[in-house]
Amino acid sequence: MDMEETSIDGRVLAHVNRALWLRRMTKADLARGMNTDPATVIRLLKGQQRLLVKHLGLMADALGVEPDELVTGEFDLNDGPAKAAV
Repeated sequence: MDMEETSIDGRVLAHVNRALWLRRMTKADLARGMNTDPATVIRLLKGQQRLLVKHLGLMADALGVEPDELVTGEFDLNDGPAKAAV
């Protein structure tokens, strides 16, 4: 098991990627929902930029989940795509 799989950042990013896939959202959609540029989102998702609490909140809002749900990975996305609300 590498550091990315065991770190909280790695787990959160894995949950964000799962939520993106379930929502059928692109990284560009996430960037728009976070009101940031796609390059920032790509750096965050690759672990090249430090994940801050503010990023967690912005990602959660864009994905239509609570920040703690991105930490635990326990979210229900059956309410429809967040992209429709963005």
